[in-house]
Amino acid sequence: MKLAEVVRQNPRLTANTGDVVAGFQPYLDSTPNARIHWVEEYARAVVQGDVHRAGIVAVTADGLVLSWKHGLMYRHRSTFELRRDDVTDWELRSDDRLVAVTSGGDVSVEFRPGSPEYVGFSERVRLIRPFGRAPR
Repeated sequence: MKLAEVVRQNPRLTANTGDVVAGFQPYLDSTPNARIHWVEEYARAVVQGDVHRAGIVAVTADGLVLSWKHGLMYRHRSTFELRRDDVTDWELRSDDRLVAVTSGGDVSVEFRPGSPEYVGFSERVRLIRPFGRAPR
């Protein structure tokens, strides 16, 4: 399924389809066989100690891919891939965030408390199991 079709499955992101596709295009170009199953907005991400503002997280068959804007006037985009092979432990926490432990440091994807984005994300993570096992 094409990324634009996956984005349109999520009614919260339909209006931002172009922005989401543009954010993940570099990842898709470098990983042509990637299978993205779900995309959702997040409030904040902490990637191995670096804090990033709100962005989009994609649940893939092999893990998660985070995309965010940064720089002057947020004109630059960055992506980070969290692969199943890199994760030693993970959990969906009750404070509306996913925390994954890797050899390079922890990765935390945080959502607004009680947000429908976290509900949709956590349901998809439990269903797709991108890290290969159920959370503790």
